[in-house]
Amino acid sequence: MWYAARMTLRAAALALVVVPTVAHADPRELLRAGLDAMGGEARVRALRGLKIEAIGHTLHPEQSERPEGPYIANYDQSVAWRDLAGRRALERREERGAFYAEWTPTTTFVTDAASYRVAADGVAPGDLASYEDGQEALGLAPERVLATAIDAADVVHDGRERAEGLDQDVVRFTWRGRAVRVLLNPHTHLPTLVEVTRAYPENVFLWIWGDVRARTSYGNWQLVGGIALPFSSWRTVNGLPDRDQTITKVVLDPTDAPWPAIDDKTRAAAEERVRKGPPPFAFAAASSGRELADGIRFYPGRWNTTLVRMDDGVVVLEAPIASEYTEGVAAEAARAFPGAPLRAVVSTSDAWPHVGGVRAYAARGVPIYAFELTRPLLARLLDAPHALRPDAWERRRQAEPRAAADIRPVVGRTPIGAGPNRIELYPVRGEGSERMVMAYFPGRKLLYASDLIQPLPDGGFYNPVYLVEIVAAVAREKLAVDTVFAMHAGPTPWADVSAAAARVRRP
Repeated sequence: MWYAARMTLRAAALALVVVPTVAHADPRELLRAGLDAMGGEARVRALRGLKIEAIGHTLHPEQSERPEGPYIANYDQSVAWRDLAGRRALERREERGAFYAEWTPTTTFVTDAASYRVAADGVAPGDLASYEDGQEALGLAPERVLATAIDAADVVHDGRERAEGLDQDVVRFTWRGRAVRVLLNPHTHLPTLVEVTRAYPENVFLWIWGDVRARTSYGNWQLVGGIALPFSSWRTVNGLPDRDQTITKVVLDPTDAPWPAIDDKTRAAAEERVRKGPPPFAFAAASSGRELADGIRFYPGRWNTTLVRMDDGVVVLEAPIASEYTEGVAAEAARAFPGAPLRAVVSTSDAWPHVGGVRAYAARGVPIYAFELTRPLLARLLDAPHALRPDAWERRRQAEPRAAADIRPVVGRTPIGAGPNRIELYPVRGEGSERMVMAYFPGRKLLYASDLIQPLPDGGFYNPVYLVEIVAAVAREKLAVDTVFAMHAGPTPWADVSAAAARVRRP
C-alpha cells in the first residue's frame, strides 16, 4: 500500500516537470531544457546547499578473489552537507563489510582549496583522493552538473548515445582537466548519466589504468522543494561496478551543518598538500635494501620488492604499484648488480597493486611471469589507454603498433634460472589464494609467499586462513622451508608460520 502510494506520487510529481522535446542540437538549449525539467534554471542556480542522508555499498574489484567477479563489498550509511555557494562539503560516513567487522566512522571535510580528516581528537590534513572526489561532488553532482556544463566555454553537442533503451542526447565539455559527458533523456531532458574521464595520479588502485572512465547513472527522481533530484545512483569504473547509493532524505538549504573550525597551521598544511599534487609512486632509497642471501636483496615498503641475482641477469619478484616504481627498481638493480640485465619479473597475485608496474617491464621487453589465470587481467592492463599521461608502454605502442608483451604463464611448477638462487614457481591453489603463486628458492630453503603472510601489530596475522593455505601448498609440493617472506612480510621463521597455522586449525 505504502509503495503503491509512493509510486503514484512520484509519477504525478515527475509529470509536472516534463517539458517539450528539444528538436535542435544547441548544447546550451538542451541543458536549459534539463534545468527546466529540474524546476527551472533560476531555482536550481539559487540553491545554496543540501543535506543528504543515504545508504549504499562499494564494490572492490581491485581486492577481490577474481578480477571477473563477483566482488567483495563494503556497506555504508552517511550524512553529507554540500554548501554550493561556499564551495565546501562535509560527509560523516560509517562503513562495515569486507574491510571493517564493525561500523567504522570517518568524517571528511572538503573546501575549494583542501581536504581534511575530522576526528574526535581534532582536524588533520586529508588526502588528495578525498579532495578530488569532493570537487566532483560540488561541481558535477546532479544538482550542479547542468549549470556547470552551461558555464563551460567548450560545451558541445556530442550526438546521441543509446542508453537505457533510448537515444540520449549527449553534451560534452571539459571541467578541471576532466573530459565530461552528460547523457540527457530525450523526453524528460533530465540527466540520465554523467561520464568523467581522467587520470588518477592520487589513487594507487586507479592510476595504473591510465584514462579512467567513471560513469554514474541516475534514477528514482523525486521532487524536493520543487526541485527534481535523483534518489538512486549506480557508478561504474572502466565498465566494472563500483558504487550504488540510495538517498533516503534530502533537505534543501540546511542550517544544521557542523562545519569544523580549521586553525591556520592545519589549513596551510592541507592547502600545501593540494598545491604540491600527488607524490610519485617512487621506489624506496637504495639504503633500505636487505640481504636475505648472497644475491637476494629484499626491499620493504607498502608493497615489498626483491631483486635476485642470477648468472644471466636479475629477476625481480613483484611488479607493484606503478610504472614509476618499476623505473626506480630498474635503476636500483643496475646500481646493486652492475652490468646485469633484467632477466625477468614475477608477479605472484592479481591484486591490482601487485601488477601496477607491469607496463614498464613490458615496455622494456622484460619477460613477465604470472599465473595463467592472471593473463586476462594483464591483457586489460596492457591495453588500457594512457593518452592523458602517456607512459613508456603507451609510447612504445604508438611507435610500434604490433608491440606485444612477453608473458610467460605459470601453469604448474615453473623454474627460472640455475645455481644457488634458482627459483621455482608454484600455484598455491587455495580458496583465498586461488590466483596466487609462491616462489621457492631450493638452494636457500627460502620461500616467497605472495600475499599470504601479513603480520599485524598485535602479533597475529591478517586473514589467518591464508596461513593454512600456504602451509598446505608447501606440504603438497614437499618443499623444505626454513624462512618465508612475502609482499607484506619481512623474513619470518617458517616454524612460526606453521605454528600459527596449526592454531587456526585447532578446534
